Amino acid sequence: VVPAKNTIENPEEILALVRQNENVVVAFPQVNSPVFYNNGKSQITGTTIGFPPSLGNQMYRIESFMVQGSIQNLEMNRNGILIGSGIADKMNLNTGDNISLTSSRGVTLSLTVVGIFQTKNSREDKTKSYVNLAVAQQLLKERNTYITDINVNIKDPNQAPEIAKDLSELTQYKAEDW
Repeated sequence: VVPAKNTIENPEEILALVRQNENVVVAFPQVNSPVFYNNGKSQITGTTIGFPPSLGNQMYRIESFMVQGSIQNLEMNRNGILIGSGIADKMNLNTGDNISLTSSRGVTLSLTVVGIFQTKNSREDKTKSYVNLAVAQQLLKERNTYITDINVNIKDPNQAPEIAKDLSELTQYKAEDW
């Protein structure tokens, strides 16, 4: 479910509606934020994704891509961050190190690397990170009700176009099937 104006109004109500669909396995809020990763003189442009770690892992199986640390470390550490292996390599970072993120809204936060992931997509590994939902909201100077997306996993991916249409009608937001 993707909003037209970068935020979903009444996200808890929308999530509750989505979760009522018998085909939905998991649904959770997400905040995407463009950021600069800073470490000493190194700077990388990328995107950090804020979400509830256990639900994000249930959908994306992030734990299966971890080469250092774990998704549970992010769950337990509010100021933690999971970074792609490309970011870790370029900035010479390991778990336990600190990294500074600066958002498009000028907010800078220092976070602790609690895990490093490596997917089969080097572009993502060089630009993407995961944080707790509240950290992404803080980076954007937004309230705890601010979300940019609702991720939905369904039982049968072949039904995605039909379920996306149903969810769009139900929520009045555009739902994408991919």
